[in-house]
Amino acid sequence: MELEPHAWFESVEIALQEAANREPANYVRNIFKYYVSYRLLADLEAKARLA
Repeated sequence: MELEPHAWFESVEIALQEAANREPANYVRNIFKYYVSYRLLADLEAKARLA
């Protein structure tokens, strides 16, 4: 498929979209977005408590 073999995000999503429907890729993408958002929020709250 000529995808980057060492890149998980993007490569796996592209492969899933070609092999199956888009729902699993969208689900994983959304979970990752929420994880990053909550992690950034938690870091900001921790910094605010220290200040």
